[in-house]
Amino acid sequence: MIKIIKLVSLIWLAVFLQSSVINIISPWGLVPNFMVIVIALAGLKEGVSSGVWTGLLVGFLADCYHPSTMGLFAFGGTVVGYLTGMARDRIYREQLISQAALTAALALVYQLFVFFGRDGGTLSSYPGYFIRFGLGGAVLTALIAALILPALERWTYGKR
Repeated sequence: MIKIIKLVSLIWLAVFLQSSVINIISPWGLVPNFMVIVIALAGLKEGVSSGVWTGLLVGFLADCYHPSTMGLFAFGGTVVGYLTGMARDRIYREQLISQAALTAALALVYQLFVFFGRDGGTLSSYPGYFIRFGLGGAVLTALIAALILPALERWTYGKR
């Protein structure tokens, strides 16, 4: 029960930071995705089911901050949670580099939903967006994930 309370607290904190605070401190317009980091943590630690439910909750809370696109973030979070859970057995869960690389790839997947859904992007404008914001945001997300994933895992799930 304590594990669930800690995970829900992390989910709320990630959505709050992503929706309210991170745009103030984003370097060069690059935004790390804390929501993807929390979804990756749950999916890597406990598998598909936990990843999907965490992604759904993260996405629903993000949708509450952006009601004009209700359902978009929930769907994107669910897809990211599913992909994380599926990749769980195919990567080295104990190696931080593989976790950070997976988080970067998941951030790119999540960005597709944001670009085409909320930002109203078109297919012709996506390559410029991808080069300008997508790759940089994914790399920044991976760097932050490499720094905080071990501490978040210990705090949420206890010792290995």
